Amino acid sequence: MQIIIDTNVLMSALFFDGLPLKLVRLIFGESCKAVVSPDIVLEYNETFQKMLLKLPNPIYHFSLELFIKQTKQIKPVSDIHICRDPDDDKFLASAVDSHCNYIVSGDTDLLVLKEFQGIPIITTRQFLDILSSLP
Repeated sequence: MQIIIDTNVLMSALFFDGLPLKLVRLIFGESCKAVVSPDIVLEYNETFQKMLLKLPNPIYHFSLELFIKQTKQIKPVSDIHICRDPDDDKFLASAVDSHCNYIVSGDTDLLVLKEFQGIPIITTRQFLDILSSLP
């Protein structure tokens, strides 16, 4: 199963406990594969650097570089302009071009779409519930 992980979910997993961290552990355990594009990796890195500056004594659960090494990297060709926040279009393009099963996000600008070209856009909790219901 291939998924796109939005930046807010990944940063929550990096710096905080909870469901996003459980999701990323599934990636490391190879239960599913995260897909990224160069633009997504750039956003991950920029947001990670901002979080390091914002948080007092930041401690993170895993290396961002190690996470990125676990992903499938693609270069999307789709030119999509549908999100209220244009920065989120890269997640849709990557999902479409890599034939992802889900986009996992906590961003209301993505979640409001519910799905895009047959790809469900769901929360971390919804994704983990789906996985737990599989045989």
